[in-house]
Amino acid sequence: EGTELSLSCKIDSLSKGNGEVKLKGGKPLISNPWMRPDEIRRYAGLLNDSTMANIRTVSVSWCAYSTVIQLRSWMPDDIGGVAWIALDNPGQSPRFPIFSGNTELPMMLGVCGQHRKREDAALWHYREANRISSMKWGQTRESLQSAQQYFLDKGKREQSFVEQTWWNTDEKERTAFLNGYTADFFNATIGRWDELAKKYWRQFWSGF
Repeated sequence: EGTELSLSCKIDSLSKGNGEVKLKGGKPLISNPWMRPDEIRRYAGLLNDSTMANIRTVSVSWCAYSTVIQLRSWMPDDIGGVAWIALDNPGQSPRFPIFSGNTELPMMLGVCGQHRKREDAALWHYREANRISSMKWGQTRESLQSAQQYFLDKGKREQSFVEQTWWNTDEKERTAFLNGYTADFFNATIGRWDELAKKYWRQFWSGF
């Protein structure tokens, strides 16, 4: 139970951005938790006050990926070690599991999308919805964080199922099972974030 708690706490702490930091005074409506340092400086100058301080957290809009490693020495290596991965901003993106026993990953995870938009890069399937959400954070926060929490709950809820199924599967098929589970989980997050991007484009078609 302690391991599960520490995993949840670690994921939660890495997801916090400037939106969760208490600031003196009011929070300007033109700001959002994922602003770049240059944006913060510009808006702070316009407001001429101290309500917008640049606090560097793990959860930022230019993040490429975030990893939380879960290690359980009392279990076989294949399922005892799990990397919970979030691509793009961990304060907005869901996490998916990669097990020590995985030998194959979806092809999109082998393509870098950090320097330009690429449809074949997994990163951009999260980044598009996240960027739109950042511009209208007050109106999109609930739907985005609800989807993010769904996959966190799914991962914790299904972890015992994965472990039990691995034990009950023929040794020759165990690796294929883990590869398939990770691919299914990953593809589910991609599909949900693609849907969110389309939803936000429709919602804000007239402008930001």
